[in-house]
Amino acid sequence: AACSRPLLLRRCGGESHCGGAMSTYSRPQVPAGSCGAISLRLAGRDLLKPISKMDQAFYFLQPVDVVALRIPDYPTIVREPMDLGTIEKKLDASSYATTEEFVADVKLVWYNARLYNPVGSVVHEAARALEKAFDDRLEALVGSCDRPAPPAPDSDAADGVPASKLRPLLRSLQSHARSKPFRVPVDYVALNLPHYPTIITQPMDLATVSSNLERGRYGTVADLRRDIDLIWQNAIDFNGPTSWIGADASTLREHTKRKFSQSGFADTAAIALDAAAPPPAAADGRTSSVRTPCLPPAPVGGAAAARPTLPKTAPPPLRTWEALRCGADGSGAAAQLVRACAWERFGETRLASLHASLQLRLYRPPER
Repeated sequence: AACSRPLLLRRCGGESHCGGAMSTYSRPQVPAGSCGAISLRLAGRDLLKPISKMDQAFYFLQPVDVVALRIPDYPTIVREPMDLGTIEKKLDASSYATTEEFVADVKLVWYNARLYNPVGSVVHEAARALEKAFDDRLEALVGSCDRPAPPAPDSDAADGVPASKLRPLLRSLQSHARSKPFRVPVDYVALNLPHYPTIITQPMDLATVSSNLERGRYGTVADLRRDIDLIWQNAIDFNGPTSWIGADASTLREHTKRKFSQSGFADTAAIALDAAAPPPAAADGRTSSVRTPCLPPAPVGGAAAARPTLPKTAPPPLRTWEALRCGADGSGAAAQLVRACAWERFGETRLASLHASLQLRLYRPPER
């Protein structure tokens, strides 16, 4: 329970007797599988947020400040404090492996408030009201999620997990605050690490994993997970488990496990390539699984291409590579601006090589 003004009371007459031996502190338990098919994302959206917006939730949005509220006995009675704000942070940080763990923490908030505050007090009754509202919502959500969904005919998912459903998981790893050293291949020459290839015989990074996924090089989810785990293991093997980068790799390994657990994808499930649009044809006439790059097609053959006009509003040349990665759709003013900036910075020959780099999805800045 939490409160920013002194409404929490000293425990006397609560749900365990006062003045004698304190009853055993018992953390609420939620049986495995009791939350059905509710995902953690759904639990946060349809359970935590509506409850947190209720008027009675005011007392439970922050951790209890035992000093400000002058309740020094609180830590001796409430052995494991919990509040709705902390639960929200744990959800955002993917700290819960299952929905049952999330529900157990929410129930702990109500349990602590009822244990410490006397029956009939404002906080005690607010906890009871919120507990009932939460349980009612949880029951309704379990019922709706457990209803069998009608079969989807001719669905790609029937033959495996679509690659489009795995991309958000990879993006979550790439955007993680600790993933920066793992986003692109290790440049052991620039980093002056000549012994790196002798220790790490199979390098791997998140950009390469993303490229392999787009090219259909992973047959099953297990294959994808194996390459992602190889990133973390390489970092630990080369830098040591106690180094800062080894510790970050261990953190990201646990984060990856939680993400795959939340996704519900079986390791044996096949990965199906997206079939929304036919893949582009390669120069030799074969079909390629690589998606169309964001720039207009580069000049082919010996024909000279007209140099695009560089608008006055063009971004600084040093930011050209970021512009190339901005996701231009390959047509219109945005793409023309990107192409003009690239031409101005690198010239026609270098621009053609940049096209090739984009085709291969090698997201590394070119040497200047």
